Amino acid sequence: MLLAGVLGCGGLALAGGCDDLDGDGWPSCEGDCDDTDPSVSPLEEEACGDGVDNDCDGTADAECDAECTIELTGPADGADLTAGASFRFEGDCAAYRLEISAEDTFPADSTYYFGSAADAAGTNRFTPSSTIWSTVGRIATSGAWWRVVGGMDGRTQASETRSFFTTLVPKPPPPPPEPGCTVSLDSPADGSEIDSAPNFRWSTTCTGAYVEVSTAPDFPLESTLYFGSTSAGRFMPSSTLWDTVAPRYRDGGYWRVTAGAAEGPVSTEAFIFTTP
Repeated sequence: MLLAGVLGCGGLALAGGCDDLDGDGWPSCEGDCDDTDPSVSPLEEEACGDGVDNDCDGTADAECDAECTIELTGPADGADLTAGASFRFEGDCAAYRLEISAEDTFPADSTYYFGSAADAAGTNRFTPSSTIWSTVGRIATSGAWWRVVGGMDGRTQASETRSFFTTLVPKPPPPPPEPGCTVSLDSPADGSEIDSAPNFRWSTTCTGAYVEVSTAPDFPLESTLYFGSTSAGRFMPSSTLWDTVAPRYRDGGYWRVTAGAAEGPVSTEAFIFTTP
């Protein structure tokens, strides 16, 4: 599942003389096909009909042929939502992800990403858990936006954008861990370079767990993604979701596991990793 800022060059000169001239986080030496236009980079969605290769795949408007379709069915635009709300849609894409953002342009530094085909296929809805909702709700007290992005044959298509509001419910401090409930991280190992969707693994005597991934060692709300909820001791994000968020960890990231125990959650130490 979900958030927080793509770390890149930020308009600075890189080692070897590679500059990010337009400050969009992608220098030309790493695939930015127009380093004078910040709306063009490998992370951008293709904008149909503008004659520009927005996503730097080598062809302008290539994804606009035979695109799949997505129609949002609920909640209505401007709805007041509470924990447990489902985001519903209809479509004929092969895979989907839900995006929730504090801005209607869905920039990488204020967007939460939820799931992929395994979460939505056949049900046509995403229902964030109460744990995730308590985090997302913090960005929506003054209004937030949601949309569904679908994919088929390597092409992506975004739905319309809808707004919503929710009441901020302060997150209570975690209670003491259950006596004897422990968690230890297994892999990826501390200091690893992760070049594809990782299989996070851990050992625990607790009941249930979810993975947290962040750009900061204290896992602040504004830069933490929450992946899944499982008691299996492992979690592997889809390659579609991981490829979207991986660039933000080029300068380093952290992962840990928070496990649900009878007396409340308990978190492990964090492991450091990087992405190429």
